[in-house]
Amino acid sequence: MLGGTPFAVAVTVDADDRAHRHRDEHRASPWPGHLGVRLPRRGGGADEPNQSENSSATPMTNTPGFIVIQRGSQQLRAGRAGSGKGAGRMIAAAINTARAAGARGPTLVRGDSAYGTRAVVGACLRHYSQFSLVMTRNTAVQRAIAAIDEDAWTPVAYPGAVHDPDTGTWISDAEVAETTYTIAESGTGAITARLIVRRVKDANQPRDTLFPIWRYHPFFTNTTETATDSDITHRRHAIIETTFADLIDGPLAHIPSGRFGANSAWPICAAIAHNLLRAAATLAGTCHRTARGATLRRHLVNIPARLARPQRRPVLHLPSHWPWEPAWITLWRNTISRHSTA
Repeated sequence: MLGGTPFAVAVTVDADDRAHRHRDEHRASPWPGHLGVRLPRRGGGADEPNQSENSSATPMTNTPGFIVIQRGSQQLRAGRAGSGKGAGRMIAAAINTARAAGARGPTLVRGDSAYGTRAVVGACLRHYSQFSLVMTRNTAVQRAIAAIDEDAWTPVAYPGAVHDPDTGTWISDAEVAETTYTIAESGTGAITARLIVRRVKDANQPRDTLFPIWRYHPFFTNTTETATDSDITHRRHAIIETTFADLIDGPLAHIPSGRFGANSAWPICAAIAHNLLRAAATLAGTCHRTARGATLRRHLVNIPARLARPQRRPVLHLPSHWPWEPAWITLWRNTISRHSTA
């Protein structure tokens, strides 16, 4: 994938962002800003126009544990920038980057309510990609949810659900139903697709109440899976939080400067470091493919090795009785050793 070799498996592009703090060089206290994955979310108050920043990137996944941030799809923007600004253009760039990297399989774009807009939906359709986007509960969406028949709701078999042997159904607080919804796209007419709604019982209400109060979570999609499978697929969008955690625990733990221009290059370097680390984890074997970034740095990068050159031949002396030697040797053979013997 990194070398542009075509691959036919499905690729998922997730869109999200996260608030973060950075320290202004002219102020003593840190101010809120945004670092993120894909696009910015609103942040910063009216009295802090220059202290809020956000960075954005696009994780692309095609194998378990292999999450890369696409080059050119990460940005550092003012924290007060709206999340939906330029979303369609950036989604299109992310899809094109995935195709340029060799993706030949179906592409699915997932995002929260900041990306459930006609611009993002139109960009996905123009690039022949599927979408699964959370919708803001406006008046039209509320009417569509209210029109769903009560018998149409189906329990979802989440990991915490309990199977009832008497009825053969799943006992879960979450239920899913679907209907159709039309979103207007400026200049090209309307787009009609599936509106899948997940409802859960309000946690603030008693669980054994006679008339339960439900909380509704709609998302707009054109996938062909069943409603329950589409809901489970959409909820895997939370994998992006793992990428956030790795970035915050690594290169984005401290944005180095109080100047916006100087910090703009930092998310790009963070994305490069993240991608190289995830590639190294994949090449090191199966046990590190889903490991966190801190674990990879501790096991594969921060190694107390010693380089010697007896008779002008480089020899790397590794620690003895080292538990991660097999993984490190596998990484060595898949990278440096392979090229040196070729």
